[in-house]
Amino acid sequence: MESISRRLSCGQIAVILALEIAGGSGTISDIIKLTNLKEGYVRNILLSLKKLNLVIPIRESGLGFLLTGSLALGERRVVYALTKDLREIVEEHPEIVEEVQHYEPSIKTPDDLIEYIENLKEKYKDIFERD
Repeated sequence: MESISRRLSCGQIAVILALEIAGGSGTISDIIKLTNLKEGYVRNILLSLKKLNLVIPIRESGLGFLLTGSLALGERRVVYALTKDLREIVEEHPEIVEEVQHYEPSIKTPDDLIEYIENLKEKYKDIFERD
Protein backbone atom coordinates (compact mmCIF):
# COMPACT_ATOMS: atom_id res chain seq x y z
CA MET A 1 0.00 0.00 0.00
CA GLU A 2 1.29 3.44 -0.93
CA SER A 3 1.97 5.88 1.87
CA ILE A 4 1.22 8.92 -0.30
CA SER A 5 -1.78 8.89 -2.62
CA ARG A 6 -1.91 11.04 -5.71
CA ARG A 7 -4.73 13.59 -5.69
CA LEU A 8 -7.57 12.71 -8.00
CA SER A 9 -8.59 15.15 -10.74
CA CYS A 10 -12.10 16.57 -11.00
CA GLY A 11 -12.78 14.27 -13.96
CA GLN A 12 -11.61 11.20 -12.06
CA ILE A 13 -13.84 12.14 -9.12
CA ALA A 14 -16.82 12.63 -11.45
CA VAL A 15 -16.31 9.20 -13.02
CA ILE A 16 -15.93 7.46 -9.64
CA LEU A 17 -19.13 9.06 -8.36
CA ALA A 18 -20.98 8.28 -11.61
CA LEU A 19 -20.00 4.62 -11.31
CA GLU A 20 -21.19 4.56 -7.71
CA ILE A 21 -24.52 6.18 -8.67
CA ALA A 22 -24.88 3.60 -11.43
CA GLY A 23 -24.65 0.85 -8.81
CA GLY A 24 -20.88 0.42 -8.48
CA SER A 25 -20.37 -0.42 -12.13
CA GLY A 26 -21.40 0.89 -15.49
CA THR A 27 -20.58 1.37 -19.13
CA ILE A 28 -19.01 4.40 -20.75
CA SER A 29 -22.53 5.36 -21.86
CA ASP A 30 -23.75 5.26 -18.24
CA ILE A 31 -20.91 7.56 -17.18
CA ILE A 32 -21.62 9.99 -20.02
CA LYS A 33 -25.34 10.12 -19.07
CA LEU A 34 -24.40 11.29 -15.58
CA THR A 35 -21.41 13.51 -16.30
CA ASN A 36 -21.92 14.88 -19.82
CA LEU A 37 -18.19 14.31 -20.42
CA LYS A 38 -16.93 13.47 -23.90
CA GLU A 39 -16.40 9.79 -24.69
CA GLY A 40 -12.66 10.12 -25.36
CA TYR A 41 -12.16 11.96 -22.08
CA VAL A 42 -14.11 9.28 -20.17
CA ARG A 43 -12.00 6.55 -21.77
CA ASN A 44 -8.78 8.34 -20.74
CA ILE A 45 -10.07 8.83 -17.19
CA LEU A 46 -11.04 5.16 -16.92
CA LEU A 47 -7.55 4.17 -18.07
CA SER A 48 -5.98 6.40 -15.41
CA LEU A 49 -8.32 5.02 -12.73
CA LYS A 50 -7.41 1.51 -13.81
CA LYS A 51 -3.73 2.37 -13.32
CA LEU A 52 -4.59 3.63 -9.82
CA ASN A 53 -6.40 0.31 -9.18
CA LEU A 54 -9.71 2.08 -8.56
CA VAL A 55 -11.64 0.54 -11.48
CA ILE A 56 -11.47 -2.68 -13.41
CA PRO A 57 -12.89 -3.31 -16.88
CA ILE A 58 -15.07 -6.40 -17.24
CA ARG A 59 -16.02 -7.71 -20.66
CA GLU A 60 -19.47 -9.20 -20.78
CA SER A 61 -19.43 -12.49 -22.59
CA GLY A 62 -21.69 -15.40 -23.30
CA LEU A 63 -24.82 -15.57 -25.38
CA GLY A 64 -27.10 -13.51 -23.16
CA PHE A 65 -26.96 -10.66 -25.66
CA LEU A 66 -28.83 -12.87 -28.18
CA LEU A 67 -31.87 -12.86 -25.91
CA THR A 68 -31.88 -9.12 -25.35
CA GLY A 69 -30.85 -8.08 -28.85
CA SER A 70 -29.01 -5.16 -27.30
CA LEU A 71 -25.66 -5.93 -28.91
CA ALA A 72 -24.63 -6.74 -32.44
CA LEU A 73 -23.46 -10.30 -33.05
CA GLY A 74 -19.95 -10.74 -31.69
CA GLU A 75 -19.88 -7.34 -29.98
CA ARG A 76 -18.95 -7.30 -26.31
CA ARG A 77 -19.97 -4.67 -23.87
CA VAL A 78 -17.38 -3.49 -21.38
CA VAL A 79 -18.56 -2.66 -17.89
CA TYR A 80 -16.28 -0.74 -15.54
CA ALA A 81 -16.52 -1.58 -11.85
CA LEU A 82 -15.14 0.16 -8.79
CA THR A 83 -12.56 -2.04 -7.08
CA LYS A 84 -13.34 -0.65 -3.62
CA ASP A 85 -16.28 0.55 -1.62
CA LEU A 86 -16.91 4.29 -2.04
CA ARG A 87 -16.27 4.90 1.67
CA GLU A 88 -12.81 3.31 1.32
CA ILE A 89 -12.04 5.41 -1.75
CA VAL A 90 -13.11 8.59 0.08
CA GLU A 91 -10.91 7.69 3.06
CA GLU A 92 -7.92 7.31 0.71
CA HIS A 93 -8.84 10.43 -1.29
CA PRO A 94 -10.40 13.10 0.96
CA GLU A 95 -10.21 15.54 -1.95
CA ILE A 96 -13.44 13.92 -3.20
CA VAL A 97 -15.38 15.56 -0.37
CA GLU A 98 -13.56 18.87 -0.98
CA GLU A 99 -14.45 18.78 -4.69
CA VAL A 100 -18.11 17.89 -4.17
CA GLN A 101 -18.42 20.77 -1.66
CA HIS A 102 -17.94 23.19 -4.58
CA TYR A 103 -21.20 21.91 -6.07
CA GLU A 104 -23.07 20.90 -2.93
CA PRO A 105 -21.96 23.08 0.02
CA SER A 106 -24.00 21.05 2.54
CA ILE A 107 -21.53 18.16 2.18
CA LYS A 108 -18.93 18.53 4.93
CA THR A 109 -17.97 14.96 5.83
CA PRO A 110 -17.54 11.59 4.12
CA ASP A 111 -20.82 10.50 5.75
CA ASP A 112 -22.60 13.49 4.17
CA LEU A 113 -21.17 12.50 0.80
CA ILE A 114 -22.24 8.85 1.16
CA GLU A 115 -25.78 9.94 2.08
CA TYR A 116 -25.88 12.36 -0.87
CA ILE A 117 -24.74 9.64 -3.29
CA GLU A 118 -27.28 7.17 -1.84
CA ASN A 119 -30.02 9.74 -2.54
CA LEU A 120 -28.78 10.14 -6.12
CA LYS A 121 -28.73 6.34 -6.53
CA GLU A 122 -32.38 6.27 -5.51
CA LYS A 123 -33.21 9.11 -7.90
CA TYR A 124 -31.53 7.38 -10.87
CA LYS A 125 -32.26 3.74 -9.99
CA ASP A 126 -34.76 3.24 -12.82
CA ILE A 127 -32.15 4.26 -15.39
CA PHE A 128 -29.49 1.87 -14.09
CA GLU A 129 -31.48 -1.20 -13.07
CA ARG A 130 -29.70 -4.27 -14.39
CA ASP A 131 -31.33 -7.58 -15.22
